[in-house]
Amino acid sequence: VTLYYALYDKNQTFTGLNYPYPENISFSNAQPFFSIIFQKLLNENFEYAGNVVSIINLLMLFSIPLGAVFIYRIFSLWRMPNVYSTIIATAIALLSPQIMKMNENIAFSYVCFFPMIWYYSARWLQDQKVISLILYLFTLTIFGFIHTYYLGLGFIFTFITLFFYSIYKIKHGRLLIRGLLLFIFSVIPFILYFLLLNTESNIVLKEKPADYLTFLNQKVSLLDIAIPLEGVVKDIFNVFWPIQEYETHGYAYLGMAAIISTLLGIWVLKDRVLEEKFFPHGMGVFMASATVCLILAFQIPFNVIPLENIPMTVFRFVNLNAFAWAFYFVFTAISAWLLFILSEYLRKKSYSVTAMSILILVGSLWMAEALGYQKAQASRIRAKGKLVNEFLSFENNYHEQLEQIGVNPSLYQGMIAFPYFNKNA
Repeated sequence: VTLYYALYDKNQTFTGLNYPYPENISFSNAQPFFSIIFQKLLNENFEYAGNVVSIINLLMLFSIPLGAVFIYRIFSLWRMPNVYSTIIATAIALLSPQIMKMNENIAFSYVCFFPMIWYYSARWLQDQKVISLILYLFTLTIFGFIHTYYLGLGFIFTFITLFFYSIYKIKHGRLLIRGLLLFIFSVIPFILYFLLLNTESNIVLKEKPADYLTFLNQKVSLLDIAIPLEGVVKDIFNVFWPIQEYETHGYAYLGMAAIISTLLGIWVLKDRVLEEKFFPHGMGVFMASATVCLILAFQIPFNVIPLENIPMTVFRFVNLNAFAWAFYFVFTAISAWLLFILSEYLRKKSYSVTAMSILILVGSLWMAEALGYQKAQASRIRAKGKLVNEFLSFENNYHEQLEQIGVNPSLYQGMIAFPYFNKNA
């Protein structure tokens, strides 16, 4: 889709789907930020067009280690050990639910987005580094022009965070001004985006009907965050609680290690750690915000409100399940901190061997689940790749028919039926 726009379209109009009607580039997974750059670079040069596909794939893959780097930087704000932070940050990034999008909606697969938004906002609220505020604005703007859902997720998470932050810091006027500045910088990308939308080339989006059916089907359940799609953990659950097959769109599995870490570590907070270490780093504020995001991913309160009473703008944001990503990253990061606090608590009680054993066992489980998830996802992607080989095989008459009309079959990686049929229509 990105390549098609770069070669054939302009402005905000995408003509590769929904024939004979155009689509808005922002809602076609064309990733406008990249599409426009590639359009300028290619300048209708077909010889190098295939490189766009490679670059998009590499960007998706690169977002995983970049996400781990920013999770590590969040841990550094909490003064966690470097080695421990590196291992757990890597596991959290590898287990990210967004990796599931790499063979579905690839524009949603950039694992680094939320850790970057979270780190820059946390760094600004904690240390008031102006560079953090500027980089926050830059990140939200860029990703907002990759897909609008990033813009919505980043803004709403920041807004909810600042709501709780203002309550927590109600007696500190200067800190409230700090929060107000962050809010202003979170609004700027929205203003830029809507200025772009309200151009003459955007008539197609203004006439686009709300997709009620997709909205209602795109919700997250407790099953999605507590149990993996496959593997030993799911098999164990199946023994006691039969699990039916479910859709992957709401998948936001937290990881058994993160759940265990929370259960093991949370009781330590009774020893005044909650007051001295938890809230000063803003973790309580971020956890409250992430919990509200999870509630939105559950479609609460929209699932109890009559459809006619819900603003049309809400239905434009059909993937409310994206808000579960915020909960995933915040919950797993805080669970890693709780595990570390537990080990410190035991170490100070002269149980150093026990503390180290718990870290090794839980950390190993965390990494094992992450690597298993990666292996399973790679298998799914390879399975889809085999379909391309079958399509291009000489056993299929498509290959022969394309050659007969003088077209190179290797140029075709898929087939689109015209007129375009939308299963959600």
